[in-house]
Amino acid sequence: MSLLPELAVIFLEQITIRMAAIVPAVVSGDLKVVHEETHALKSSAASYGALMLSTVLADMDEAAQIGDASTVESLLPKAEELAQKSSQQLEAFLNELSSHTDGDPSKSETLN
Repeated sequence: MSLLPELAVIFLEQITIRMAAIVPAVVSGDLKVVHEETHALKSSAASYGALMLSTVLADMDEAAQIGDASTVESLLPKAEELAQKSSQQLEAFLNELSSHTDGDPSKSETLN
């Protein structure tokens, strides 16, 4: 059995959880939380091939570290858009995988 579907579901959850923390942190100007959350999510995004999301999060992380709240705020809409697109693409992948494994993506041996 492949662990990929299970790991993909965990990543989907992380996108939701971390973006739910990033948005209010940006709005309130809590750059420490922005740094912590973007730093963690950018690495996961890169690991799953969401490179554009990872790049925007890296830029937000860097801006948060140097106290540049205006740059963080300006990048938030793009981060939200890319997080949503990445989630949709990953969900589509999991649905496709599930349709080839009798509804149970964990039964997949390969990603043909």
